[in-house]
Amino acid sequence: MPVLKQNEIFAGRYLLSHFLGEGGFSEVWKALDLMADDAVVAIKIYAPTKGLDDYGLRQFRNEFTLTHSLSHPHLLRVHHYDIVEGSPYLIMPYCPYGSLTTVLREQGVLSERQLALVMRQIGSALAEIHGQEAPIIHQDIKPDNILLLQPEVFMLADFGISNRIRNTIQLDTSGTQTLTVAYAPPERFDRRPSSDTSGDIFSLGVTLYEMCTDTIPWEGAGGQCLLKGAAVPVLPDRYAPELSAILEACMQADRRRRPTARQLHQWGKHYLETGRWEIPAGLASGAEPAQAPQFLAGPLTTAPAPKPEPLRQPTPAKAAPLRTVPPGIRRQTAPKRTRMPSVVAALVALALLAGAGYWVYHELLKKGVIAAPTERTAASLGQEPEPAPDPLQDKLKNMEAELQQANQRLSWQDSISRLQAREKILLEARQEEKQNASAVPSQPQAEAATPVVRTPGIRQQLQKELNQISNPQNSREQRSGWKQEALARFADGSVRVLDESDGSVQEYRAGIFLTMLLTSPHQVTVREVKTDQNNKITELRVSKDPIAAF
Repeated sequence: MPVLKQNEIFAGRYLLSHFLGEGGFSEVWKALDLMADDAVVAIKIYAPTKGLDDYGLRQFRNEFTLTHSLSHPHLLRVHHYDIVEGSPYLIMPYCPYGSLTTVLREQGVLSERQLALVMRQIGSALAEIHGQEAPIIHQDIKPDNILLLQPEVFMLADFGISNRIRNTIQLDTSGTQTLTVAYAPPERFDRRPSSDTSGDIFSLGVTLYEMCTDTIPWEGAGGQCLLKGAAVPVLPDRYAPELSAILEACMQADRRRRPTARQLHQWGKHYLETGRWEIPAGLASGAEPAQAPQFLAGPLTTAPAPKPEPLRQPTPAKAAPLRTVPPGIRRQTAPKRTRMPSVVAALVALALLAGAGYWVYHELLKKGVIAAPTERTAASLGQEPEPAPDPLQDKLKNMEAELQQANQRLSWQDSISRLQAREKILLEARQEEKQNASAVPSQPQAEAATPVVRTPGIRQQLQKELNQISNPQNSREQRSGWKQEALARFADGSVRVLDESDGSVQEYRAGIFLTMLLTSPHQVTVREVKTDQNNKITELRVSKDPIAAF
């Protein structure tokens, strides 16, 4: 369930009109910008429940600065970034056609042409962010993050949020899951999780497979299944075998065998121009090696090197089933075997001799005939003895930990001092305001400016006008005109409107309240009107109910 509510005014200017979705730590709303002629925007609000601490906000701001300058026709660019009560939020273009999830739900599986469009456009967007001097890794590619600005214009959203930021938000939001497991590559589940640009290719491959089959590979368990021996799935026969080979390559466990974003872009472009798939021969053999694994905006982290396999005696190979390889796809031929019986016999004899020698040594050691290797013996064999613990190093580490704790305490004290100073300034300002108010003499002119309650006839007329603005049976053009006429009745657009619906009092500015009536139909009851000497409204008390209830 969303934390924010429909028709709520966020950040003093955005009317939340429709809830679009939520992630592990954010909410997305369709909203109207009340300060930009009710322009329709999408607003993404991070950590709406608790907000982030100062450290998290600094991280968020720094990474937004890195991605804000990016400009690409298929990257959903952020127009505005700000923070409200510790919650960062982004203002983006609203995509009225939804996401790939919407397409799959309403249309069903995609055609090969639509898949080629996604490969060309999103592949181009990924190539842009992967090609930066400090490569940006998306790390959360899934159908919900590929939006449609137009029926055939796909946009990549939610890029530039690094693993470090996700972990920070996860801590600040009490451990909310931030990794979309179903689309995550196998290296994210390794003993030492790592991330590089090839992980985005894996996630895009899983997304495209879902768009072809309406199912998520490995029942949504993600790339960790490949580490346990699961096979890469293939597409149904209705799709070209070349397309199936592309997606198989994208979802390889070995990141070096995955294609690049630029290759996906080129393959999609070729299909759209010729109507057929064309794949270079080096598709799954690492024609363009992936970049060194790393964490975005964090320390370099690599996966452990694979252990060499032990030497095994050759065994007769079983006959493998024949498989037709489409034209253009890699062909691998088995290397010719060379018979070297004398070499093999020598290796076997050497292995037996080494084993017998080790057994004799072990028996003599148990009987005490020879002594165990000493530290000097180990050194003579080229093995360095384990160094003794250094008390100076331990002391330095303890001093460093104490210094960090002291810095943290000073930071807290500094924050408390700033809050106390702010409260003191506010208190002094209020006292000064009260003194100024009491010092003003009671003059006839001041009495003339005091708001007065208007007659019931004025109240009824205003109530009629407000209900005309909120009535959806009237045309939008008429209602917008009536809104401007009603706004002229107020002393200015910042006059208070007190909404007493549901037994609680909500305060709005006049301009925002009239916009709410225009966009969300309600039945309005005017309870009290106060005006100045020029008959301009200075305060308005109302209650309202959804118009569907009448």
